[in-house]
Amino acid sequence: MTSTPDRTPILTVLRERWVAIVLVILTAAFVAQNRNRVEFDLFWMNLRLPLWLVMTVIAAVGVVVGLTMSNRRRLH
Repeated sequence: MTSTPDRTPILTVLRERWVAIVLVILTAAFVAQNRNRVEFDLFWMNLRLPLWLVMTVIAAVGVVVGLTMSNRRRLH
């Protein structure tokens, strides 16, 4: 007799990757709701970019700064 697996491959992927799936859905909703363009000045440049892009760049800079500060505290 052949044994049947307890879980189907789809359920296995869903159970193992549910956080990533939720984050992808939230990211898609964030981009869809923030597609309007905003205008802002950065030094000598006048930029007009989608709001989601501006917020993503700012968040990425914040993560880099946070990781840098965290590593400095560990060294001292």
